[in-house]
Amino acid sequence: IYKVPADLGPIKQLYTAYADVCAVLMDGKVRCWGREIGRYPMPELSDIVQMGLGGGHYCALSSQGKLTCWGKCDNGQCEVPPGLGLN
Repeated sequence: IYKVPADLGPIKQLYTAYADVCAVLMDGKVRCWGREIGRYPMPELSDIVQMGLGGGHYCALSSQGKLTCWGKCDNGQCEVPPGLGLN
């Protein structure tokens, strides 16, 4: 069982997929928990405005338009083309 972290604090947005949950906090940082997320190193994220979660892979979009993806990337799910989404 994966419980909501007791020290989570106030959140802006909540995203779920399969057995994982990610919360964008009020300061734009991200906290994730669940079954798959612990298997993959999570990058340092800040100023996040939107996320996408799939079966073991995760993407976060910053307010500057930078897309960062990580997780189970065996089929290219995390490969972000150079310059994608950058202003």
